Amino acid sequence: MDLSYSSEEEAFRTEVRDFLARELPEHISSAVRSGCELSHEIYQEWHEILGRRGWFGTT
Repeated sequence: MDLSYSSEEEAFRTEVRDFLARELPEHISSAVRSGCELSHEIYQEWHEILGRRGWFGTT
């Protein structure tokens, strides 16, 4: 059984990591890392960021 990632999967992983490095606001990242309860506003902000990328979005 081969558990390695395909070249397409590796490319997507890189794309996601690059996106997070550029677009994930520090206040959201910090809140998630510290286990804080996320507000509706934070969820809405993040969904808007994802929506601009075309990955997900609700308002």
